[in-house]
Amino acid sequence: MATIHIERTHRLGLASAKAAADRVAAELQREHNVQAHWEGDTLKVRKTGVSGELAVSESHVIVNVKLGLSMRFFRGTLEKEINEQLDAHLAMGV
Repeated sequence: MATIHIERTHRLGLASAKAAADRVAAELQREHNVQAHWEGDTLKVRKTGVSGELAVSESHVIVNVKLGLSMRFFRGTLEKEINEQLDAHLAMGV
């Protein structure tokens, strides 16, 4: 199983970082029919062939994604898109 692991620091604080994660989740739900829900300070996401989580703290974001067999060939593309989304949504606090 292929995985993606990304860590970022930010200066948004916990509430603003969670709000940024909510915006990303809403976009993923609209564009890719991804299901997302919060468990504490971790946003869990799932779609056929992909599962992951975005853990948010006062100063860090950690993204872990597991790709099923059918999605492993898209690892590079998905990792690039995740990095772009993090750049766009966390930029105001970095």
